[in-house]
Amino acid sequence: MKRFIRQFILVGLVGVCCFASRSFADIPYLQGFETDTNDWTAYLWMDRVASGSGPLGVSSFQGSYHAVISNKQDAYSAGLGQAGYTYFGNPDATYNGDFFAGISLYVNTNWATGGGFWVDQSPRGTNDATAWDDEQHFKLDVQNPGTVRVTFSGGALPVYLNESGWYTFLETFRRTGPDETDLVQNDFLVFDEAGGLVAARTIQAAWRVPCWAGTVISG
Repeated sequence: MKRFIRQFILVGLVGVCCFASRSFADIPYLQGFETDTNDWTAYLWMDRVASGSGPLGVSSFQGSYHAVISNKQDAYSAGLGQAGYTYFGNPDATYNGDFFAGISLYVNTNWATGGGFWVDQSPRGTNDATAWDDEQHFKLDVQNPGTVRVTFSGGALPVYLNESGWYTFLETFRRTGPDETDLVQNDFLVFDEAGGLVAARTIQAAWRVPCWAGTVISG
């Protein structure tokens, strides 16, 4: 987890959904920050701001508001910060079938070289309230000015974002067989603001059945 140079992260929309129900109306949890920032815990602070305001003055991804979350340096360990996390509403210890979790973030390609942060998405297992099963991540960082590199768990090929804007990072969790001991397979999908698919990667994870989901932003 590299030190996050730019302090603010803009969050537009987060949600979790079973594969069988894909419409917004059927998503079990959806937070668009239109009324509050409930279900998020920030290590330093998190604000809900109107479209066009906030530190970058950008329009919200959807609706009239989005959230700004600040990274707290050294909160994870020396040189490694933490921003915040959500459990997508109330944790559910029952596995209800394959599902996906997504988050929309504003990516600023004008970040300084060396800047970056992680988006970790991980369900917990029912065997232990503190055990994270199938923890995977999107990592965003800047190696060359004007380009944000996105890398994925498992060594999948990176994708490079050259235009600032809102991007949605979605990860699927699906079991490879009918038994609880079967491994989980993950897809990593990146969409641009218009909904166009920017990247799709699949990895085979050596993890077991997922149960409830959580997302952590850190840098």
